[in-house]
Amino acid sequence: MENTPDVGGYVIAWLVSVACFSAAVAIGGLIDGGDVVTAIDVLVIYGEIILMFSLPFACVGIVLVHLLCRRIPAQSVHVAAAGLVGVMPALAFATLGWDGGFVAWLSGIPVATAIGRWSVVPLVWRRRRALSRPALAAS
Repeated sequence: MENTPDVGGYVIAWLVSVACFSAAVAIGGLIDGGDVVTAIDVLVIYGEIILMFSLPFACVGIVLVHLLCRRIPAQSVHVAAAGLVGVMPALAFATLGWDGGFVAWLSGIPVATAIGRWSVVPLVWRRRRALSRPALAAS
């Protein structure tokens, strides 16, 4: 579908969201008085952990957003849907009875997932142009 990125685009969106959330965690450590070396360590270590634990949620979320939004041309709807689906991890952990502070910490995930999906909007535009060229040449 020309309204969604291809598989590579979704992988890029997921990686951007992981990078954004990891950076937010590292910046939060700096704001709380940490030093730069610790922030870089946190960025790398948490980045790896977030990458690993986000994969199941990303797989489900990507499929949901793709199926729900594939016929909607407005990319802002796709970005908002990705942010909404990003609430899943916080809801899952809250349902499991995890600490409220941890769940509040996870509230940054919807923002990160929306930024990730927003980062691939230019790929969708490029895909639309590429798919429209053969149709124009045939008519």
